[in-house]
Order: sequence, then C-alpha cells, then structure tokens
Amino acid sequence: MTRFFRARPALLGLLLGALGAAYRPAAAQTAQPDSTTIHYEEVTVPEPTAAPAASRLQVQERTLWKLGLNNLLYLPAGWSHEFSAVPSVYRYARYGLHLAFERKLGARWTVMGELSPYLLDYQPVEMNIPGVVLCGRTQLAGRYYYNLGRRLRLGKSAGNFSGNYFSVSLGGGYGQRAHETAFFFFPQAGLFARFDAALLYGLQRRLGRYGFADFNVGIPFALSSGAATSTYYPNFSGPTLAVNLRLGLCLGQ
Repeated sequence: MTRFFRARPALLGLLLGALGAAYRPAAAQTAQPDSTTIHYEEVTVPEPTAAPAASRLQVQERTLWKLGLNNLLYLPAGWSHEFSAVPSVYRYARYGLHLAFERKLGARWTVMGELSPYLLDYQPVEMNIPGVVLCGRTQLAGRYYYNLGRRLRLGKSAGNFSGNYFSVSLGGGYGQRAHETAFFFFPQAGLFARFDAALLYGLQRRLGRYGFADFNVGIPFALSSGAATSTYYPNFSGPTLAVNLRLGLCLGQ
C-alpha cells in the first residue's frame, strides 16, 4: 500500500527562509566594495644655506705663499738727533717687498722662510756716496699655532694658517752697505752678512680672500757685533722688543 504525504505550507516556508538567509551573507561578502584609500604627499627639503662644519674641517691648506708689501722705511732729509742709530744723513730710505713661504709640518707646527729684497737709498752727509744699492734680509722661523683646534671648533678660518703662534726665528741682513737685519739696525756698514735671532709671539689672519696680516712681537738677540737696539734708540739700556708687521697678498697654496 502506497502512502502519499502532503507537505505543510508552514514547513515549506521555513525551509525557504533558511536557504535565503544562508545565501545573503555570502553575496554581501563578495559584493562589498574596497574601502582602503592610499594618500600620496610630496615633501620638498630646502637646500642648506651654509656648508656643514664637517665640510669646513676637510679644507685645510698645507702650504702658503705670501707677498708682503710693507718693506718700507723712510727718514726725512737731514734726519739727525742724539738717540738715532742712523748717523746724520742726507737721506735714508728702504723700498722693498717680503716674499715668504709657509708650510705645515703637522696639525699645529709650521716652518716659514722669508726673503726680503730692497733698494737702499742712503747717503751720509760727510760722505759722497751715490744713492741706491740692492740689499736683502732673510728670516727662517718655526711656528707653533696653539689655538687652531679651538678656532676650527668655532667654525673660523683656521685651516689657512690663521691663528696665534709662538715662534723661534733666525734672521740675516746682506749687503756691503746694508744696515739692517730682521730684528736689528747696525749703524756701521762694511760686513756683507750679519745675523740675529728672536723669540716671538704673534698672530696671523686672512684679510678677505687674498689678503693677510702677520704681526709678532718678541725678544731679539744679536748674533753679530755692532748691533743697535733699534733704528731710533740705540743706547737704550733696558730690555728691548722686536716688533714686526707684514701686510700683503696670498699668492696661492
């Protein structure tokens, strides 16, 4: 005997509802749009206005040529007084240059050689000696620049021989009619070469891109006889000081 069953409407509706609920989440998941957004932003970094300190430390000159333009001395005609090392003269004038070369031996040590040729226009009143002769002076010095490290840390131009220094210098003067060495004046001429030495304290600075100033002061020692204390005060019995100033141009590295 065969039996037939008729599905009830309520049961059929429940089954269709369950199938619809299972289908709707899957469809919603596959159809959901992408909500991720990517933003791009361009940042411009400005160029540095000044070179960093590390770059300045890398640029240090090892050698320096200097041309001093102030190898000059002039005493007016008839110059004579009791304190002068120069005898009564019709004229006494020196016109010349200083050519110097300085080289680094280490971080703070340098050696400097200087040649100072000049034309001497000298005619004593009591002697009929015509005017101009060629003479010269030399100087060989060792220098210790004690504050270069501090100047570099402050960003100053210490790599180009700019600093304060202690120095030992040997000087010479050359010419039969020459009266001067690097640090002394000799009233009497005649010897072709005379020599001296000095312990100095000084400072050297660059003036702009091409100029320089080199100033020092110290205690001189005459190594040849007949030296006067200075051009103007030969009989001064106290301690004397040597003062030197060079002003000129830097010729190159």
